Amino acid sequence: MEALARQAKINFTTTKDTSIFEYFNNMAKAEDELFRVWKELTLNSTSDQSKYRVWDYPIKEQYTHILQVIEETGPVSRAEEGIKKVLDNENGEFAFIHDASEIRYEVYHSCDLTEVGEPFAEQPYAIAVQQGSHLQDEISRAILELQKDRYFEALSAQFWNSSARGICPNDNDSEGITLQSLGGVFIATLIGLALAMIALAAEVMYYKRTPSKVTDITAKMALKLDKDHVSRINVTPVY
Repeated sequence: MEALARQAKINFTTTKDTSIFEYFNNMAKAEDELFRVWKELTLNSTSDQSKYRVWDYPIKEQYTHILQVIEETGPVSRAEEGIKKVLDNENGEFAFIHDASEIRYEVYHSCDLTEVGEPFAEQPYAIAVQQGSHLQDEISRAILELQKDRYFEALSAQFWNSSARGICPNDNDSEGITLQSLGGVFIATLIGLALAMIALAAEVMYYKRTPSKVTDITAKMALKLDKDHVSRINVTPVY
């Protein structure tokens, strides 16, 4: 979120009148309230509050900047409109902030989309019933049964399956060194190792089949012999 607030190249927006837009609006108001309190402490501080007198504001107003960009870009009325804006921007300089599950579904079913960053401000889903209603126990029991039957995992595998992106071309140049990029090196190493083992085996078999010649001769006879015809010479010293 901090990186999103610092950059100025990519425009972004979200859906209006939703919990996402309300989140940024509330966070911007909180930053504004903190700034107001800090300003009062700094300008009107007594001798006991002199520690609050600082020249630089200690809190970064990142949500205020994010909300300003969203309002200048214009929030969209539907999620489909935000996804379309992302796809229409060929330079990849537009982002759409939306519910993580919906974004992940669109990313898994489109090779032209990618998910950036981690989810933030996560909130659980809940089912509201009247206080004291018998439906609370029945709904809770039904949810536990579905969890035991792995029903939710089956739904997740059906609609949020990352294997669907296997058909997408991999154009990410920031992956660094991978096994795919080093595949040729590993293959060449294995081929070289195999050739070395074959050469070693052939050399061992050659020396095993070639009988060695052991000859006991005197020193004078050894000087007259051609050393290429003798594998080993045992010279008997003469005393």
